[in-house]
This record gives sequence, C-alpha cells and structure tokens, in this order.
Amino acid sequence: MDKPYRCILCKTPTEPFGHDFVNSEPCCPKCKLSGVNILPLVYIHLYFPDVDGPILGTAGVCYRVACKPKARNPRGVPCSTQAITVTCPECQKTRDYQEAKVSQEDAQNELVLS
Repeated sequence: MDKPYRCILCKTPTEPFGHDFVNSEPCCPKCKLSGVNILPLVYIHLYFPDVDGPILGTAGVCYRVACKPKARNPRGVPCSTQAITVTCPECQKTRDYQEAKVSQEDAQNELVLS
C-alpha cells in the first residue's frame, strides 16, 4: 500500500522542506536514499470556511473539507484551516486551497512588512 513520505535531503526552492512523494517503501524516487532522511507523513486536509458547509465549527462558523466538500463528519481525520500545514495532495489541487494559500501568504507578508 502506498504511503506519503518526505525526503528532507531533496530540498528545492519549490519544496523548501523536502521532496514529498507517495511510495510503498520509504525510499526517495529522486535521490534513491532511505532511512532517517525519509519522514512518514500524515495527510492533513484543508478546512475551508463556507457558510453552506456541512461541518459546524466553533462560534457557529461552517466549514467543508476541500477535497471532500460533502463530507459531514471528519472525526479522526486531521484537518487544518492553515494552508501551509495541508499535506493532502487532493486538497492541494482545489481552488479552495489555492485561495487560502494566497490569502494566508498575503497576510503573513503584511505582518512581516509592518
């Protein structure tokens, strides 16, 4: 069964934390190394605010899971409202993720510049 991993040796400007890959074994397809430089990942999904979302969060805010917008009960499924923490490749392909990422990067840049 394929699982998600990250090789911390294969860093690039587009992958500053290392190369993420899915494989049946913890062996990087780029550098062919395995061992302590390969970290197992857990898929973290994006919780995206949506007034019509099926998931009721705190303070009455409704959400949806970006890759499964009709999912009603994400108990036991790691989710985050912070795009930078999202590791689910299906969530990362969604427009919700792209919007959240740009919005959060802009907010972070404003904090750094002020």
